Amino acid sequence: MIGLSGCHRGQARLDDASIRVTPTLASAHPHVGTDTLAIQLRGANGPPLNDARISVETEMNHPGMVPSNSTATGTAPGEYRAPVEFTMAGDYVIELHIRLADGRTLHRTTDIRGVDAKPEAN
Repeated sequence: MIGLSGCHRGQARLDDASIRVTPTLASAHPHVGTDTLAIQLRGANGPPLNDARISVETEMNHPGMVPSNSTATGTAPGEYRAPVEFTMAGDYVIELHIRLADGRTLHRTTDIRGVDAKPEAN
């Protein structure tokens, strides 16, 4: 798994300190094709946040490319999974649109650098 460092574009509708969003790709070296994004949601003091709705938009970081969209599914308390599609080699942006069970919303953006054309040989 590869941990993702995120940059935040624009203002989140929640105080950044109140919600911890941790996205992680399953592949250590992302490549063209489908990967899995794990998303962990935690409250300010660490409790898992359940019943969130998370939409995921994956697109290359340059104009003119069509994004792919998916919806995350809850897999455990505060844990979600979503497929992400990398259509060609290059750099990508993954946008998370999150609606918590209480109706509050937030947005997180994460950069993915250096998606390879094919999987790394073992």
